[in-house]
This record gives sequence, structure tokens and C-alpha cells, in this order.
Amino acid sequence: MKGKKFDAAEKHFEKKRVAMQRAIDIHRAASAEITRENRALKAELYTLQAENQQLKDHIERLLEYTELTEADIKKACEKDKAMVDMLKMFNCFGKIYGLKGDKGI
Repeated sequence: MKGKKFDAAEKHFEKKRVAMQRAIDIHRAASAEITRENRALKAELYTLQAENQQLKDHIERLLEYTELTEADIKKACEKDKAMVDMLKMFNCFGKIYGLKGDKGI
């Protein structure tokens, strides 16, 4: 008689253990998926923040131009173009000499 009760209790315990293990596996998979989504969203956030900063800088330059005369605007545009050309040149030198920068122009 004791043997049957023990076997029934073992079967019951094993059934509960299997059910709990399934639940744990489901929650682990859900957690892994949330972690992947979180990483992707963080990467997108950093990209959007960088783009936002570039747009703010561009707007700031445009606002500066509104206060300038036509001659001043031409000078400022030439200055900005010269700066971009210089940065491109430095990037080329970096590539030639094997230096690695954060961003390319």
C-alpha cells in the first residue's frame, strides 16, 4: 500500500515539476526576446539622438544666417564649405596612414 501512495506522489510531483519547467522556459524565452528588442531600441535611440543633434546644429547655423547680410552669408557658406573640405582631407589622410576616426564625412 505504501508503494502505491509513494508512486502516486512521485508522479504528481514529476507532473508539477514538468509544468513548472515549461513555464520557466517560456519566461526565459520571453525575457530573451525583450532583451533583444531593448538592444535594438537602444541602438535606434542613439542613432536618432545623433541625427537630432545634427539637425539642431543645422538649424542653429540657419538661424545665424538670418541675422547676416548677403555678403556675410556668402562668407559663412564659404567658411562652412572650407571646413567640410578640410575634414574630408583629414579623413583621407587618416585612411592613407591607417588611422581610424569615429566618423567619416
